[in-house]
Parts: sequence; structure tokens; C-alpha cells
Amino acid sequence: MQISINFLFPLIWGLLCLFAFWTLGEIITTLLSEKEGWGIKCSVGLCAYLGMGGTALALKIATAENITIAILGICGTGTYLLWRKRKEIFNSCNSYKWVRCNKWEWAIIVLAGVLTLGAVSKVDETDISDDPIGYFALAEKITQTGSLIEPFSLRRVSTFGGHSLLEATIGAQGDVENFFLVDEGWGRIILAGLILGILKRKENTG
Repeated sequence: MQISINFLFPLIWGLLCLFAFWTLGEIITTLLSEKEGWGIKCSVGLCAYLGMGGTALALKIATAENITIAILGICGTGTYLLWRKRKEIFNSCNSYKWVRCNKWEWAIIVLAGVLTLGAVSKVDETDISDDPIGYFALAEKITQTGSLIEPFSLRRVSTFGGHSLLEATIGAQGDVENFFLVDEGWGRIILAGLILGILKRKENTG
């Protein structure tokens, strides 16, 4: 039972974060009057989140509690946006448009989903010659102190801290063993969305 909780809770939290990225992307693309697929929206939203997170780091407020509040608040906004589009969504579901994908599109969706499940907890695969201090300790520092400000640290001078912020976002409600969700979870899902968007554009343009 404990194993199931340790697996499901980080997975749900990771999906909530992804939904928050989509929400930010939905808001931005709507303001720009652009009709884009969910992959592009997640990418745009992720960039917006990094911008917001960078500001929070500079203000020393990017703690685990504030990250959690921000993600849940954005998810609440996303839920409201979906509620406003409920008729359009229901009509789409009733017409089975959401299942009308070719075999390659379904293969991409299934593969991204399976690989994401495998990325929830796999810290044992960290390369011993890599930089676990940079991957784990810096993200923990963000969640505990809200910042990465170290004026005499070469590590701080040589990085913008974006990856550490994303790991800290997972770490806000997860653990170091869930950090692979950033690359092998969010990254693969968003990449799958971008590929599907390209395929649909080619299909629509003939």
C-alpha cells in the first residue's frame, strides 16, 4: 500500500503541474489569438512558468509552500477555463473526435504515457559521473529557502537555474526520486504533443 501511495501521489502531482503549464499556455495563446495544439500550449506555459519562477527566486519566495499554492491556483484557473468550454468539449466527445487518430498518433500517445509511468521513481539510474549535487541538493535548497542566491558560488554564476526550479516544483510535493519526471515525464509528454500537433497540421494542409 505504501508503495502505491509513493507512486500515485507524485504521479498525480506531476500531472497537475503539467495541467498548470497547459493553463498558462492556453491563456497566453488565447490573448495572442492563436489556435494551437495542447503540446504548443504546454511548451508556452512551461516557458511562462520559468519566467514566473525566476522572479520568485529573485524575491526569495519560491518555497515548497508557495510553489504548491501557485500550481493549485493555476490548476483552479484551468478548471474554470475548461468549465467555460464544457459544451464544446462534450460535443467533441459525443462525436468521438478525440479517438479519431491514426495508428502513429495513438502509438506516440501510448509510448509517452508508458515512459512517463516509468519515470516516476528511478533515482537509482543517476550516472555516478554526473552531477547529483546539482540535480538534487539545489532543488532541495529552493524548496527550503525559496532562492538559489549564492554570490560566491561558481555554480550559481554558470546556470540560470531553470532545471533546478522544475525539479523543485516536483519536490514541492514529491521527493528526489521523483525528479526524473521533469525530463522523462513532462518532457516526453510535451514532445508527444508537439509531434501530434505537427502531424495534424500536415494532415490539415493536405
